[in-house]
Amino acid sequence: MAVCDFAETFQAITVMPQGWLPSNQVGWTKLKLQQVLKTYRGDPARVSLTGQSAGGSGAWHFASLRPSLWASVSVVCAPAPPELAESLEGLPIWVIGWTGDGEMGNDDIVSALKRRRSGSVRYTRYTIAPAPPDPLYSFMVGHASYDLIYRDPRLWQWALSHQKPSAKEAWGLVDEHDTIGP
Repeated sequence: MAVCDFAETFQAITVMPQGWLPSNQVGWTKLKLQQVLKTYRGDPARVSLTGQSAGGSGAWHFASLRPSLWASVSVVCAPAPPELAESLEGLPIWVIGWTGDGEMGNDDIVSALKRRRSGSVRYTRYTIAPAPPDPLYSFMVGHASYDLIYRDPRLWQWALSHQKPSAKEAWGLVDEHDTIGP
């Protein structure tokens, strides 16, 4: 794990998936995240999940399999099937995309998320967004929406504003001071 030197200005621990997350790796990934929380003294009640493109698909998948872990979820340029919304009941979610996403758009999942009984949803659709900087992906205009949203302080303010006290137990990181009794 890399140690970054920007902790004084960015008061969060940030871990982002970079691809699909097979179901059989969810336990391993959770253990790695527990290690990060313990090592850097993260608050398990304030863990937000984010991902972009294939990492966003991984974020959708992980959030749907373990919704009890997350205080909030933000996904950039990664569509999801509308039926996934049921497993995300109660979670605050911010979906980010580009108006030209076409078939790869997020309209269906956003509509399904809005029909949930609880859990807020925000939807940002950029009308202008760059292509990724790698020349290999220069044809993917709009797909670098992450460059816009991850620089937007409103995303981080939103993520840091959410807490899920029950997540301490879900992460298996209940402090002995949090328990009652002998």
